[in-house]
Amino acid sequence: MKAYEQFDCVRYHDIKHLKSKNLCLFVGLILRNEVFVRTKSLRNNCKDRKAYTTPEILNELSCIQATRDKDGKYSKKTPYTKKEKATLQALDIQLNVIEGALNRFNKNLV
Repeated sequence: MKAYEQFDCVRYHDIKHLKSKNLCLFVGLILRNEVFVRTKSLRNNCKDRKAYTTPEILNELSCIQATRDKDGKYSKKTPYTKKEKATLQALDIQLNVIEGALNRFNKNLV
């Protein structure tokens, strides 16, 4: 849900598909608003306010990735950047929660 682009270009022949598209857009708007509200302190305390717009924050969060090792376990290979740490802190997400989720996911693979 990066933006509202391509909303009008896709046509549906079934009302169920249209309703599911509208539901996805509605949930996306709620999530974008929540990110906007929770990261307001980042924008107010930063010199470059454009660095913490909602699309920039969502792009930064999408960079947090886990990769699969040759052993079949998932882990985060790159360290968290300063911007990622600030964003996660503004969203009240602890770094150890992410690591714990990866560990629980790896336990479920066995």
